[in-house]
Amino acid sequence: MHATPDLDDLIRRVRAEAAQPQYQPARPEPIDPLPPPVHAAPPVPHGAAAPEQHPANSFGDLLLAGDDRDFIERAYLALLHRAPDPDGLAHFGKLLQSGCGRPIVLGALRASPEARNTAAALTGFGLAPWVYLFWRVADKLHLRPLAGLINRGYSAWRNFTLARSGRAFTHLAAALADTRQHGAQLRTRLDDHIVRLDTRLDDQAAVNAARLVECDSTLATRDGALRSELAARLTATITPLAADQARTATALQAQAAEIRLLRACLKILQLRAVDAPPPAVAPGSPPAAPRHDAPPDAEVDTRIDAFYLAFEEAHRGSETEIHARLAPYLQQLAGLPAALLTRPVLDIGCGRGEWLRLLADHGFTATGIDLNPHMVARCRSLGLQVDRADAVAHLASLPTSSHAAISAFHLVEHLPFAVLFQLIEQAWRVLAPGGLLIVETPNPENVLVGSHTFYHDFSHRNPVTPTALQFLAGYHGFEAPHILRLNPYPPEARITDAGALGERVNGHFYGPQDFALCATKPAADA
Repeated sequence: MHATPDLDDLIRRVRAEAAQPQYQPARPEPIDPLPPPVHAAPPVPHGAAAPEQHPANSFGDLLLAGDDRDFIERAYLALLHRAPDPDGLAHFGKLLQSGCGRPIVLGALRASPEARNTAAALTGFGLAPWVYLFWRVADKLHLRPLAGLINRGYSAWRNFTLARSGRAFTHLAAALADTRQHGAQLRTRLDDHIVRLDTRLDDQAAVNAARLVECDSTLATRDGALRSELAARLTATITPLAADQARTATALQAQAAEIRLLRACLKILQLRAVDAPPPAVAPGSPPAAPRHDAPPDAEVDTRIDAFYLAFEEAHRGSETEIHARLAPYLQQLAGLPAALLTRPVLDIGCGRGEWLRLLADHGFTATGIDLNPHMVARCRSLGLQVDRADAVAHLASLPTSSHAAISAFHLVEHLPFAVLFQLIEQAWRVLAPGGLLIVETPNPENVLVGSHTFYHDFSHRNPVTPTALQFLAGYHGFEAPHILRLNPYPPEARITDAGALGERVNGHFYGPQDFALCATKPAADA
């Protein structure tokens, strides 16, 4: 415990210290008289002068300042006419935080040499300079309890006087009004800022949207370009592959057909080597039957026969072309039953013998007949077995079920229906079960053929339609007669319009020029 100091000694020491020049007040002021209690002021009439307010730089106003920093800044401005420096702000802030009252801080600033030089007019100090003097002396004499008592006591008394005078409430109301005004200003500024921010956001959103649209457009353009480029590359890659595939498929089909034909030829050779030859037709030509259309003048007939040989040489086409057109029929023969492959094939109206030579080259036993002696002579000069005979009469002379196939190329359009009827009837009898009938004739479905090219040959009677010929074969008992449409006009003759009308025009005018009836005799006789 501290020893109780001697009071006389304490008074003596305080007086000695207070006599020092630094503790002398610059301008002693009278103590503020205690103001009367504050009552509610009567309302001010409209137009009357407002009551006088306390000056903004009075001692009481500074005590009622906001936080410690605001108090220190306002005290500096009132007493020193400047803002506080960092050291002063830190020093007085530390004093306030340690419990030192605001009157002591104001007394310290007023006692400074800088305050004396500025001669600041701050009213209402009262006893504050003396309290600061006693607080300073007590602190210097290490009488901290006494200094604290002086600080707290005077600060409490000044706060009491401020509260009693109503200035604290006035100041609080003013501060509240200032706060509200400041708040309104802040709200206004915040609203303005929000409006500006919204505007900027809207502008930025519009810019972003425009950029997105531009990016989407760019991406779409690039995507379209990439797709087009990819499609072009794929097309450039796939088209040759598809063409190669088509060529390969065509070649494979041709090879498969060739293999089927070779198998048939091989089978013919095997049958001829192992089995006895089938009954052959009696050697020698049968008696020539009278011609159904023989002209009355034999000399004219001979000259006409020579004309038709020349006509075929000029318009039938080369043997290579004829062989190419006849090749599909070899595939039909390749499908014959194996037991029929060594039986003879009869070609009615064999002409120059192109089909007979093609059959002989592939191992078939082929014979032919024709009424034109010039054609027969030419075929015989080529080593072919050909007789001059009438078609119906020759068929009537052949044994029943003796032949593997009977063919007639461009013959039926020369015949009256009665002769055609007998020809199909006799062919069914002569063919062995499973045998094949092939009849080729100009295709009247092609308008140009039916109205024009058919009549190049003076001996043509009338076109025969696929429907009529197919029905005639079925009527005589042939099984599943079907039609092959062959030899269309070349592509350069077709029109280039790819529409439906163009397709129909091309089909009717530039389609197949020939058709063939392919019919099979049932495996068991009816």
